[in-house]
Amino acid sequence: MIIRDKIINLGFEEIFLAEYNMKDMVFFDIEASLDKNGIEFIWAISLGRFIGDSYTVTQYFAEEIKEEKTILENAKVILDEYYSWCTFNGLSFDEPFLIKRSEKFKINLSKPKDHFDLYRFIFPYYKSLKVKGCGLKALEKGIGINRTDSIDGYESRIMYNEYLINNNEEIMYKLMNHNIEDVISLPKLFHYVNEIREKKLVRSDKLTEAQKKSVKHLLKKRAINLDIKYDNISKKCAGKIIHGLISRSVDKDEIESLIKKGY
Repeated sequence: MIIRDKIINLGFEEIFLAEYNMKDMVFFDIEASLDKNGIEFIWAISLGRFIGDSYTVTQYFAEEIKEEKTILENAKVILDEYYSWCTFNGLSFDEPFLIKRSEKFKINLSKPKDHFDLYRFIFPYYKSLKVKGCGLKALEKGIGINRTDSIDGYESRIMYNEYLINNNEEIMYKLMNHNIEDVISLPKLFHYVNEIREKKLVRSDKLTEAQKKSVKHLLKKRAINLDIKYDNISKKCAGKIIHGLISRSVDKDEIESLIKKGY
């Protein structure tokens, strides 16, 4: 296993870090591929956190498939230090897959108390942000980040399998740089979070007026007192809340969780 640390000064003001509790977050991204039996495994993870005035990224890279367990054990040590995780589309993939693979090796990695998924937060507003898309590279370009690597997730899987066959160092460094650059970009995407909040942008998939009335009526009927910002609720989320309230399968905390997750 290769371990690499990268220390960077991102130039963020303390007030900005405090506004979004960024010193309480661990920013991370995983890389995965399929083995010869078609089983998906993790071969790299980079974890970034603000320590003092700097942003420190620690990367674990598997030189062999059998090093996955060691990678997960090392990553757990850092992940357990933070109550909040921050990813890009990690609620859909990184978090559940990381926990699933940890369970396989009997590593006790629990879900975080909070998970800020930048993709889920930004997606409903990206058209108003005037960017060309909501993929990571499109958002990076929107704030002036021009990366040298052009690898995407699918290509990285193919390249890692090639690396396992040939042990090509050039491929290895390309893969490592791709993974670590993703995590260096994550805090910078809070530029969009800040813009969305400062401009009070309205999500493109905002719930309908009929849904809004239904939610209000059902909350009152169930005697649930919630201070809801309805402009932040999607049609999909409103549908889940309405169904949950009708079936009495959600409580106040679960409703707040649905709204917070963005969908």
